[in-house]
Amino acid sequence: MIVSTARLLLRPPVPGDAAVLSRLMTKEVSHRTASWPYPLSEAAAEAKLREVIAAERAHRSFARLITQREDGTPMGWLVVALVNDAPRTGSLGYWLGTAFHRQGYLSEALMPFVQAAISALQIERLEAGVQATNAASVALLKKLGMQFIGRQMHYVPAREREEAADFYAMDCHSAVNPSR
Repeated sequence: MIVSTARLLLRPPVPGDAAVLSRLMTKEVSHRTASWPYPLSEAAAEAKLREVIAAERAHRSFARLITQREDGTPMGWLVVALVNDAPRTGSLGYWLGTAFHRQGYLSEALMPFVQAAISALQIERLEAGVQATNAASVALLKKLGMQFIGRQMHYVPAREREEAADFYAMDCHSAVNPSR
């Protein structure tokens, strides 16, 4: 399923996206993600894509490549991965290539993406971790209606170490109600 907005198309990823994802994953972008390392080789990006695609086929993940509606230019990544079956809980992750920061793209993409992911995965709870210093991401999570639930250490595969993160969550039983 393709999710569309005024400026964006959020399409399912394919292994052929590995080269562009590898180029978009800069040190600055990787610093803000938990699972996308820098440098990211094309082979590593393809392996990650195959893993995510397999998880989506098994109804354990919902991932979309963020692209410009006008010309299909890849810009970034969105994913909800199922992390618990009782209650059905999804973990939200996202990033944009540096050239696309501060233009409102994630703000535009997140609500329709999250609604599609909730429906596709039938999740009851959505969670997300964010670095406390990442004010833009904190604002996005709050705009989605997520509430702060605490700070904790967690393993960050991108840097192969434990790091502190602020965690946010929301109940998905009711409609997603963004704060405007």
